[in-house]
Amino acid sequence: MPGMTLDRELYKGLLAVKQKQDTVAWAHISTARDLLDPKLSALVGESYDRAYPMAVTAQQLVELEEIIDFNRKGRPEARKATLQQLWVDRLDGVQRSARVWEKLLAGRRLAIEPQDDEETWVKFSGLCRKSNRINLAYRALDPLMQGENPSTTVRYAFIKNLWADSKCDTALEQLTALTAEVRHDPSQLAKCLA
Repeated sequence: MPGMTLDRELYKGLLAVKQKQDTVAWAHISTARDLLDPKLSALVGESYDRAYPMAVTAQQLVELEEIIDFNRKGRPEARKATLQQLWVDRLDGVQRSARVWEKLLAGRRLAIEPQDDEETWVKFSGLCRKSNRINLAYRALDPLMQGENPSTTVRYAFIKNLWADSKCDTALEQLTALTAEVRHDPSQLAKCLA
C-alpha cells in the first residue's frame, strides 16, 4: 500500500462521507482499518498512552461507519437521537482533552449539527479554553451563537471565553446584560451555573 497513510485514508473517508460517496468512503475506511490494525496491536503491548491516539482513530472509523448507516436510512429523528446519545456516552469515556474531542467532533458534525448537541459543544469549548486553545473555544461556539437568541448556557460559555481571552470589559458588559435577563428566572440562572 505505497503512498497510503492512516491519516490520509481516514480523512479521505471523512471527505467521501461528506460528499455522500458511500462506496468510496467504505473503501477508505477499510484501508484505514488495515493500516491501523498492526499499529494498534503493537502499541497496545507497549503502553496505554502510546496506544490511546490509535484507539481514538479506531473510534473515528466506527463513527464514520455509523454516519454512513445513518445517512442510508434517511436520517430518521429516532435514529438521530439514539446516535447522539451513544456518542455522548462515548465522550464520557474518553480523555477530557481538547485534542481528542476535536478529532471526534469533526466527524460527528456530518450527522448531528452543533445546534442539536449544544451541551457537548459547550463542554468542548470549555476544554479548549482550559487548555489555552481560545480560538478553538470561540469556533466551537460559533454555530451556537448564530441566530436571534442563543441560549443562556451558550452565552455564558462565550462570556467565559471572552474573560479567558483578556477581553474583560466586554465580558463584564455581556455578563451584566445576561444577569439582568436571567435574574428573574431562577431556572435560567441555574443553567448558567451548572
